Amino acid sequence: MTIALLIALRLALAVVLAASAVSKLRGPSRFVRDVGRYRLLPGPVVVPAAGIVIIAEVVAAALLVVGHPAGPIVALVLTLVFAAAVGSALARGLAIPCGCFGGDETVSRRALVRVGLLGGTALLAVLLGPGVADRWVDGMDLVWVATAATGLLIAGRLVLLVPDVLAAMGQDARPAGEEA
Repeated sequence: MTIALLIALRLALAVVLAASAVSKLRGPSRFVRDVGRYRLLPGPVVVPAAGIVIIAEVVAAALLVVGHPAGPIVALVLTLVFAAAVGSALARGLAIPCGCFGGDETVSRRALVRVGLLGGTALLAVLLGPGVADRWVDGMDLVWVATAATGLLIAGRLVLLVPDVLAAMGQDARPAGEEA
């Protein structure tokens, strides 16, 4: 069961990282601008840094899919770096696009929670990985893996909808001044 859970975690992470990379590849100049807006890197480093992030997301997704033990580690490093950037932007009061999936969402606590969930998933995959990273599942475990990976993606999305549900019920769970 540990092997099946590890594979489900890897697949869920791989889907998110691949989708993130694809959105950045569709609008690379926009992503470069978004990275620059964080004001964490000197101007000449922004373009190479943005390229490294995209490449790292593609590599991490591929490593996660093939079951390489470095996949969850690369995913964890990516989420830690992004969490630090979002946290820094929040602390400095920057109202900038977060650079998430090519959308217009600004940095927010919600974005920080999302990256935290992703980072927690990566950390769990890292912790489960030693000793089982080179093994695979077969038979009915494959159905469990696919179901669990899909469930993880859906659960992550549902957690992010809680503020919207509460707002619809007349109870705003967001701090004053923060958008969805």
